[in-house]
Amino acid sequence: MKKTFCILEQGKTVNEVLTTKKKEMFTTEFSDFYRLNWFRTDDPNAFIAQKNIVWSEGRSLLYEKVPKNYDYYIFTDDDIEFYMNHNSNTIAKQIHLLLTEYQPITGTFLDKNLWHVNQRLDQSTHFPLSRKCFPIGGYDLQVQLFCKSFADLVFPVIYHGSDKSMWYSQWICYALFPLKQICFTEVQVNNLRHEDKINQKKLPQFTHGDRLLWLFNKDIKDKENIIRSQSDVFRINKKIFSLNPDKGYQYLTLKDLDKIYNVNNFYYKKRKSIGGAKDKKRDTFYHILWKLYLKRSQLMKKLRKLILRLQYRLLQL
Repeated sequence: MKKTFCILEQGKTVNEVLTTKKKEMFTTEFSDFYRLNWFRTDDPNAFIAQKNIVWSEGRSLLYEKVPKNYDYYIFTDDDIEFYMNHNSNTIAKQIHLLLTEYQPITGTFLDKNLWHVNQRLDQSTHFPLSRKCFPIGGYDLQVQLFCKSFADLVFPVIYHGSDKSMWYSQWICYALFPLKQICFTEVQVNNLRHEDKINQKKLPQFTHGDRLLWLFNKDIKDKENIIRSQSDVFRINKKIFSLNPDKGYQYLTLKDLDKIYNVNNFYYKKRKSIGGAKDKKRDTFYHILWKLYLKRSQLMKKLRKLILRLQYRLLQL
Protein backbone atom coordinates (compact mmCIF):
# COMPACT_ATOMS: atom_id res chain seq x y z
CA MET A 1 0.00 0.00 0.00
CA LYS A 2 1.31 3.43 -0.95
CA LYS A 3 1.97 5.78 1.96
CA THR A 4 2.59 9.51 2.24
CA PHE A 5 6.17 9.50 3.50
CA CYS A 6 8.99 7.58 5.12
CA ILE A 7 11.74 8.71 7.47
CA LEU A 8 15.25 7.68 6.37
CA GLU A 9 17.72 7.97 9.23
CA GLN A 10 21.46 7.36 9.22
CA GLY A 11 23.88 7.21 12.14
CA LYS A 12 26.34 5.07 14.09
CA THR A 13 24.62 4.32 17.42
CA VAL A 14 22.70 1.21 18.47
CA ASN A 15 19.41 1.22 20.38
CA GLU A 16 19.61 4.93 21.14
CA VAL A 17 16.48 6.40 22.74
CA LEU A 18 16.16 9.03 20.00
CA THR A 19 16.13 6.41 17.24
CA THR A 20 13.61 4.24 19.09
CA LYS A 21 11.39 7.26 19.61
CA LYS A 22 11.45 8.16 15.91
CA LYS A 23 10.78 4.57 14.87
CA GLU A 24 7.70 4.44 17.09
CA MET A 25 6.57 7.93 16.10
CA PHE A 26 6.79 7.38 12.35
CA THR A 27 5.51 3.81 12.04
CA THR A 28 1.91 4.66 11.19
CA GLU A 29 -0.77 3.97 8.62
CA PHE A 30 0.66 6.75 6.40
CA SER A 31 4.40 6.65 7.22
CA ASP A 32 7.33 4.29 7.85
CA PHE A 33 10.82 4.42 9.34
CA TYR A 34 14.07 3.07 7.88
CA ARG A 35 17.60 3.35 9.21
CA LEU A 36 21.16 2.93 7.97
CA ASN A 37 24.03 2.30 10.39
CA TRP A 38 27.41 3.31 8.96
CA PHE A 39 29.48 2.16 11.95
CA ARG A 40 28.05 -1.08 13.35
CA THR A 41 26.49 -4.19 11.84
CA ASP A 42 24.62 -5.30 14.99
CA ASP A 43 21.94 -2.60 14.90
CA PRO A 44 18.49 -4.26 15.21
CA ASN A 45 16.80 -1.09 13.95
CA ALA A 46 18.95 -0.80 10.83
CA PHE A 47 17.45 -1.52 7.43
CA ILE A 48 21.01 -1.30 6.04
CA ALA A 49 24.45 -1.63 7.65
CA GLN A 50 27.33 -0.27 5.59
CA LYS A 51 30.74 0.67 6.91
CA ASN A 52 33.35 3.04 5.45
CA ILE A 53 30.96 5.33 3.66
CA VAL A 54 30.70 9.10 3.59
CA TRP A 55 27.53 11.02 4.46
CA SER A 56 26.24 11.42 0.90
CA GLU A 57 26.75 7.70 0.19
CA GLY A 58 24.53 6.91 3.18
CA ARG A 59 21.78 9.15 1.83
CA SER A 60 22.12 7.64 -1.64
CA LEU A 61 22.18 4.05 -0.43
CA LEU A 62 19.05 4.57 1.66
CA TYR A 63 17.14 5.92 -1.31
CA GLU A 64 18.42 3.14 -3.56
CA LYS A 65 17.30 0.35 -1.22
CA VAL A 66 14.10 1.72 0.32
CA PRO A 67 10.76 0.65 -1.23
CA LYS A 68 9.51 3.14 -3.83
CA ASN A 69 5.91 3.29 -2.61
CA TYR A 70 5.98 6.70 -0.87
CA ASP A 71 5.10 10.18 -2.06
CA TYR A 72 7.89 11.71 0.05
CA TYR A 73 11.26 10.65 1.44
CA ILE A 74 12.48 12.51 4.53
CA PHE A 75 16.19 12.12 5.28
CA THR A 76 17.53 12.84 8.75
CA ASP A 77 20.68 12.35 10.78
CA ASP A 78 20.18 10.27 13.93
CA ASP A 79 20.92 13.17 16.29
CA ILE A 80 17.80 15.02 15.11
CA GLU A 81 14.71 15.37 17.28
CA PHE A 82 11.31 16.20 15.78
CA TYR A 83 8.95 18.19 17.98
CA MET A 84 5.88 20.43 18.11
CA ASN A 85 4.99 23.13 20.60
CA HIS A 86 1.87 21.18 21.47
CA ASN A 87 0.87 17.51 21.43
CA SER A 88 4.01 15.84 20.09
CA ASN A 89 2.09 12.59 19.63
CA THR A 90 0.60 14.02 16.43
CA ILE A 91 3.90 14.89 14.68
CA ALA A 92 3.62 12.17 12.04
CA LYS A 93 0.01 13.12 11.30
CA GLN A 94 0.91 16.81 11.07
CA ILE A 95 3.70 16.08 8.60
CA HIS A 96 1.25 13.99 6.58
CA LEU A 97 -1.21 16.91 6.51
CA LEU A 98 1.44 19.49 5.60
CA LEU A 99 2.83 17.40 2.74
CA THR A 100 -0.66 16.71 1.44
CA GLU A 101 -1.68 20.38 1.58
CA TYR A 102 1.47 22.03 0.20
CA GLN A 103 2.84 19.26 -2.04
CA PRO A 104 6.44 20.54 -1.87
CA ILE A 105 9.09 19.39 -4.29
CA THR A 106 11.68 19.50 -1.53
CA GLY A 107 12.35 21.30 1.75
CA THR A 108 12.96 20.97 5.45
CA PHE A 109 11.60 21.66 8.94
CA LEU A 110 12.54 24.72 10.95
CA ASP A 111 15.54 24.56 13.28
CA LYS A 112 15.72 27.96 14.97
CA ASN A 113 19.38 27.45 15.87
CA LEU A 114 20.83 26.89 12.43
CA TRP A 115 22.88 29.19 10.22
CA HIS A 116 20.43 29.45 7.33
CA VAL A 117 17.72 30.86 9.62
CA ASN A 118 19.37 32.95 12.31
CA GLN A 119 22.04 34.85 10.37
CA ARG A 120 21.77 37.91 8.13
CA LEU A 121 17.99 38.12 8.28
CA ASP A 122 15.99 41.11 9.47
CA GLN A 123 14.44 40.83 12.91
CA SER A 124 11.03 40.55 11.26
CA THR A 125 12.16 37.31 9.61
CA HIS A 126 14.36 36.03 12.42
CA PHE A 127 11.98 33.48 13.88
CA PRO A 128 9.05 33.18 11.46
CA LEU A 129 6.84 31.07 13.72
CA SER A 130 3.73 33.06 12.80
CA ARG A 131 3.82 31.39 9.37
CA LYS A 132 2.94 27.76 8.82
CA CYS A 133 5.71 27.59 6.23
CA PHE A 134 7.78 29.75 3.89
CA PRO A 135 9.84 29.27 0.70
CA ILE A 136 13.54 28.73 1.24
CA GLY A 137 16.45 28.73 -1.18
CA GLY A 138 19.02 26.85 0.88
CA TYR A 139 19.37 25.22 4.28
CA ASP A 140 21.41 22.85 6.41
CA LEU A 141 21.50 19.23 5.23
CA GLN A 142 20.57 17.65 8.58
CA VAL A 143 16.93 17.17 7.46
CA GLN A 144 15.77 17.12 3.85
CA LEU A 145 12.49 16.00 2.28
CA PHE A 146 11.99 15.09 -1.37
CA CYS A 147 9.00 14.17 -3.49
CA LYS A 148 9.65 11.01 -5.45
CA SER A 149 10.05 12.55 -8.90
CA PHE A 150 12.70 14.97 -7.58
CA ALA A 151 14.47 12.28 -5.55
CA ASP A 152 14.81 10.24 -8.74
CA LEU A 153 16.68 13.17 -10.35
CA VAL A 154 19.08 14.02 -7.51
CA PHE A 155 19.93 10.53 -6.21
CA PRO A 156 22.45 9.02 -6.26
CA VAL A 157 24.46 12.07 -5.22
CA ILE A 158 26.74 13.22 -8.05
CA TYR A 159 29.90 14.00 -6.06
CA HIS A 160 30.32 12.27 -2.72
CA GLY A 161 31.28 13.93 0.54
CA SER A 162 29.60 15.50 3.54
CA ASP A 163 29.21 19.26 4.00
CA LYS A 164 27.58 20.97 0.98
CA SER A 165 27.34 17.67 -0.89
CA MET A 166 23.60 18.15 -1.52
CA TRP A 167 23.45 21.91 -1.87
CA TYR A 168 23.09 21.21 -5.58
CA SER A 169 19.63 19.71 -5.03
CA GLN A 170 18.50 22.87 -3.23
CA TRP A 171 19.85 25.06 -6.03
CA ILE A 172 18.03 22.98 -8.65
CA CYS A 173 14.65 23.45 -7.00
CA TYR A 174 15.29 27.14 -6.35
CA ALA A 175 16.29 27.68 -9.99
CA LEU A 176 13.30 25.80 -11.42
CA PHE A 177 10.48 26.20 -8.90
CA PRO A 178 11.56 28.52 -6.04
CA LEU A 179 8.15 28.52 -4.35
CA LYS A 180 8.09 24.73 -4.15
CA GLN A 181 11.07 24.40 -1.79
CA ILE A 182 9.48 24.90 1.61
CA CYS A 183 10.52 25.19 5.25
CA PHE A 184 7.74 24.07 7.62
CA THR A 185 7.42 25.63 11.08
CA GLU A 186 4.54 23.77 12.75
CA VAL A 187 6.80 20.73 13.03
CA GLN A 188 10.32 21.69 14.05
CA VAL A 189 13.63 19.89 14.54
CA ASN A 190 16.58 20.20 16.88
CA ASN A 191 20.11 18.83 16.56
CA LEU A 192 21.03 17.34 19.93
CA ARG A 193 24.68 16.42 19.28
CA HIS A 194 26.19 18.20 16.24
CA GLU A 195 28.66 15.35 15.80
CA ASP A 196 31.87 16.04 13.95
CA LYS A 197 32.21 14.17 10.65
CA ILE A 198 36.01 14.22 10.77
CA ASN A 199 36.32 10.42 10.33
CA GLN A 200 34.71 10.65 6.89
CA LYS A 201 37.48 12.94 5.68
CA LYS A 202 39.95 10.07 5.94
CA LEU A 203 38.06 7.96 3.39
CA PRO A 204 39.41 8.03 -0.19
CA GLN A 205 36.01 8.85 -1.74
CA PHE A 206 35.57 11.97 0.41
CA THR A 207 35.62 15.32 -1.41
CA HIS A 208 35.71 18.71 0.30
CA GLY A 209 32.47 20.71 0.20
CA ASP A 210 33.83 23.72 -1.69
CA ARG A 211 35.22 21.45 -4.36
CA LEU A 212 31.88 19.61 -4.60
CA LEU A 213 30.15 22.93 -5.30
CA TRP A 214 32.74 23.86 -7.90
CA LEU A 215 32.38 20.49 -9.65
CA PHE A 216 28.60 20.85 -9.84
CA ASN A 217 28.69 24.51 -10.85
CA LYS A 218 30.89 23.81 -13.88
CA ASP A 219 27.91 22.13 -15.59
CA ILE A 220 25.29 24.79 -14.80
CA LYS A 221 24.15 26.42 -18.03
CA ASP A 222 23.66 29.95 -16.68
CA LYS A 223 26.45 30.84 -14.27
CA GLU A 224 24.84 34.10 -13.11
CA ASN A 225 23.06 32.73 -10.04
CA ILE A 226 25.26 29.86 -8.92
CA ILE A 227 25.82 29.25 -5.20
CA ARG A 228 29.39 29.37 -3.97
CA SER A 229 29.05 30.08 -0.26
CA GLN A 230 26.70 30.60 2.67
CA SER A 231 26.47 34.29 1.74
CA ASP A 232 24.69 33.31 -1.47
CA VAL A 233 22.27 31.16 0.53
CA PHE A 234 21.54 34.05 2.95
CA ARG A 235 20.88 36.33 -0.01
CA ILE A 236 18.33 34.11 -1.76
CA ASN A 237 16.63 33.11 1.51
CA LYS A 238 16.04 36.74 2.37
CA LYS A 239 14.91 37.46 -1.18
CA ILE A 240 12.07 34.92 -1.21
CA PHE A 241 11.14 34.68 2.47
CA SER A 242 8.08 36.94 2.26
CA LEU A 243 6.59 35.13 -0.74
CA ASN A 244 3.85 32.53 -0.41
CA PRO A 245 4.66 28.88 -1.15
CA ASP A 246 3.04 27.34 -4.20
CA LYS A 247 0.57 24.58 -3.29
CA GLY A 248 0.17 23.23 -6.81
CA TYR A 249 1.37 19.76 -7.71
CA GLN A 250 4.56 19.64 -9.77
CA TYR A 251 6.07 16.54 -11.35
CA LEU A 252 9.73 16.86 -12.38
CA THR A 253 11.45 15.17 -15.29
CA LEU A 254 14.95 15.03 -16.72
CA LYS A 255 13.85 17.60 -19.32
CA ASP A 256 13.20 20.09 -16.51
CA LEU A 257 16.68 19.58 -15.10
CA ASP A 258 18.24 19.82 -18.56
CA LYS A 259 16.92 23.39 -18.85
CA ILE A 260 19.43 24.57 -16.26
CA TYR A 261 22.06 21.83 -15.99
CA ASN A 262 23.98 19.67 -18.44
CA VAL A 263 22.51 16.26 -17.63
CA ASN A 264 24.77 14.64 -20.22
CA ASN A 265 27.96 15.31 -18.32
CA PHE A 266 30.00 12.22 -17.44
CA TYR A 267 29.63 12.45 -13.66
CA TYR A 268 25.86 12.92 -13.62
CA LYS A 269 25.27 10.05 -16.05
CA LYS A 270 27.66 7.70 -14.21
CA ARG A 271 26.72 8.55 -10.61
CA LYS A 272 26.47 5.67 -8.12
CA SER A 273 25.30 5.30 -4.52
CA ILE A 274 28.64 3.93 -3.35
CA GLY A 275 31.60 5.66 -4.91
CA GLY A 276 31.36 8.17 -7.70
CA ALA A 277 32.27 7.76 -11.32
CA LYS A 278 35.98 7.29 -11.92
CA ASP A 279 37.86 8.46 -14.99
CA LYS A 280 41.55 9.04 -14.34
CA LYS A 281 42.10 11.52 -17.18
CA ARG A 282 39.00 13.54 -16.31
CA ASP A 283 39.81 13.50 -12.60
CA THR A 284 43.35 14.69 -13.26
CA PHE A 285 42.12 17.43 -15.59
CA TYR A 286 39.55 18.73 -13.10
CA HIS A 287 42.06 18.49 -10.27
CA ILE A 288 44.33 20.86 -12.20
CA LEU A 289 41.42 23.22 -12.93
CA TRP A 290 40.43 23.18 -9.27
CA LYS A 291 43.94 24.13 -8.17
CA LEU A 292 43.97 26.97 -10.70
CA TYR A 293 40.57 28.12 -9.44
CA LEU A 294 41.88 28.20 -5.86
CA LYS A 295 44.95 30.20 -6.92
CA ARG A 296 42.77 32.66 -8.80
CA SER A 297 40.41 33.03 -5.83
CA GLN A 298 43.34 33.71 -3.49
CA LEU A 299 44.78 36.32 -5.85
CA MET A 300 41.40 38.03 -6.22
CA LYS A 301 41.01 38.12 -2.44
CA LYS A 302 44.42 39.75 -2.03
CA LEU A 303 43.61 42.22 -4.80
CA ARG A 304 40.34 43.24 -3.13
CA LYS A 305 42.17 43.83 0.15
CA LEU A 306 44.78 45.91 -1.63
CA ILE A 307 42.11 48.04 -3.32
CA LEU A 308 40.35 48.62 0.01
CA ARG A 309 43.64 49.73 1.61
CA LEU A 310 44.35 52.13 -1.25
CA GLN A 311 40.86 53.57 -1.03
CA TYR A 312 41.28 54.08 2.70
CA ARG A 313 44.59 55.87 2.22
CA LEU A 314 43.13 58.12 -0.45
CA LEU A 315 40.35 59.10 1.93
CA GLN A 316 42.96 60.08 4.51
CA LEU A 317 44.68 62.54 2.17
